Amino acid sequence: MITILISLVTFGLSVWVFSSDDKLKKFILTPYRLERDKSYYTLLTSGFIHADWMHLIFNMVSFYSFGKHLELTVGPIQFVLFYLGTILITSVISWRKNKDNPHYRTLGASGGVCGVLFATILFYPGLSLYMMFIPIPIPGAIYAVVYLAYTFYSSRSLESDGINHDAHLWGALCGVAFALLLEPGIIGNVIRNLFGA
Repeated sequence: MITILISLVTFGLSVWVFSSDDKLKKFILTPYRLERDKSYYTLLTSGFIHADWMHLIFNMVSFYSFGKHLELTVGPIQFVLFYLGTILITSVISWRKNKDNPHYRTLGASGGVCGVLFATILFYPGLSLYMMFIPIPIPGAIYAVVYLAYTFYSSRSLESDGINHDAHLWGALCGVAFALLLEPGIIGNVIRNLFGA
């Protein structure tokens, strides 16, 4: 299963980078440095490394939980192309937005994971999510709407909280676009599920 392979590769590279600041600097996306150093590979490698164990585990549990469903639905080749494409799109957006900020750096699979999560929710609108500290399941469609609103608001905020909300927002939008491309009527299914029609 490709989902497991991507999870293992991401886990291994992240743990490898934990051991060295030099490795981290080499593979993290630093928009200000990208053109100057010709380190275009970081547009992709930054999506396979993480800041710490919590960041890594949260992303990989989410990725596996949703990715296994999406991979079975769209097939392994389309799944890989979509995931890597979403990481690249969210990285390019972060690069272009922050290319003049020498202090900005970003890493993590969150853009790709959000893409997988949102595409999966559209294909499986009846899917419910369990969140930490919330003892009841949250319908996927409601989560998607609330999450998109939150990330849109947070990405426009002038105060930085250290989270790349742009990657989350654009990753989610990539997931929606991917699902619509493969199944144009999918939004109707989500709305019917949401309102019990």
